[in-house]
Amino acid sequence: MKSFWLATGLFFVIANSAYASETFDWPSQLQKSLTTFESGLGSSAKCERAGHTISFEKVDQNTTIEPDLFKPVYTEYNPFADQDDLSVDNTPGYYTVEGVATTKCEIGRQATANAYALNDRIFRIQLTFDRCESRDERPHGGTLLTEPIVYATCDGVDLKEQDFDAALYEAIKARNKYGYKKNGDQGYFDREWSGNKSVEYQAAEVRYVFDFNCNGRFEVEKLMRNPLFSDEARGVKCLIDIENSDLAHWTATAMYEVLKPGVMSDDIVGQYVSNRLFIDVPTEQKVIQSMQAELQLRIDEIKRQIAERVAEHETKEDAVSNILGGK
Repeated sequence: MKSFWLATGLFFVIANSAYASETFDWPSQLQKSLTTFESGLGSSAKCERAGHTISFEKVDQNTTIEPDLFKPVYTEYNPFADQDDLSVDNTPGYYTVEGVATTKCEIGRQATANAYALNDRIFRIQLTFDRCESRDERPHGGTLLTEPIVYATCDGVDLKEQDFDAALYEAIKARNKYGYKKNGDQGYFDREWSGNKSVEYQAAEVRYVFDFNCNGRFEVEKLMRNPLFSDEARGVKCLIDIENSDLAHWTATAMYEVLKPGVMSDDIVGQYVSNRLFIDVPTEQKVIQSMQAELQLRIDEIKRQIAERVAEHETKEDAVSNILGGK
């Protein structure tokens, strides 16, 4: 029985109108095209394509470029900064990553998958378990001359345990390489994880594990943090499993464990998948390095303009001082 769960636990059950259920191999979707990925999800999914655009709001002389796919431009927050400070550029900036396309797929009412592809080959998939009680498309606005905007809603939280919750939990327990995030410790120094990190991509793996958490849909998080959400529950832990033996199919799963006090130890009364992450690490790092190089040029140009603006202002101030302080 354990080997059965270990095999099936690697899949997420997708229900659609044509079949009662199908198993879907998520790690193997890496390196596939976006079209193949979308087709594999079947009629249960609604997908929307887009590019990958980075935004940043503030740049100063201390701004750095970080190895991050989503927030590479980092400027330290200064609570005392003046909006008119000439040494800070507050103009919103945008950078669209060349060659990278994305698709966002809502899978029934249970989950949302975001896939990122370089030259139409997927290198990252983020799977968030929304657990909506209902998900609908609703029109908003519109006039006689314009079409209404249609947006998707995710209402309520359905915490009924699903087959995929049990399958993934049993697979993780059987593999016995998991850890927990607790008391602010993300677990990236955990013995099981640290012993398997690669040399070439060690910094990237540490960052992945540090950022990974039970941090899916806000409404689910809020409910899990509420100790009164269940008559039996008295605590919630975040279980994290990392499978990194194949860096081209790096996989992470985060699950909530719901606990109630027992005689000798706490009893587990519920397990819920929060989110999963699948990364082709070498390809993603290549994308990030390319982004860093191009963004560095843009940020350096902004810093040059800041320096010129500050120097011009100081020159004018000195000129005024010389005039007023003359004999």
